[in-house]
Amino acid sequence: MNIITVKELEKILKVKQKTLYQWAELGQIPCIKMQGCLRCDLDDLLKWVDSCKKAPHNFQLAKY
Repeated sequence: MNIITVKELEKILKVKQKTLYQWAELGQIPCIKMQGCLRCDLDDLLKWVDSCKKAPHNFQLAKY
């Protein structure tokens, strides 16, 4: 198990910390709270990133 901080996660995903906290609150990213601090298991994170790449994207154009 390789636990990383939000600061490390920010560098890996190139996403702002505020966004990461929002994703965590919504359950959109695999993470845990340890002593009140957000942490991610690097292995779980990499699996999550891989699953996001494989997921089909169904985009619909807005009708005006």
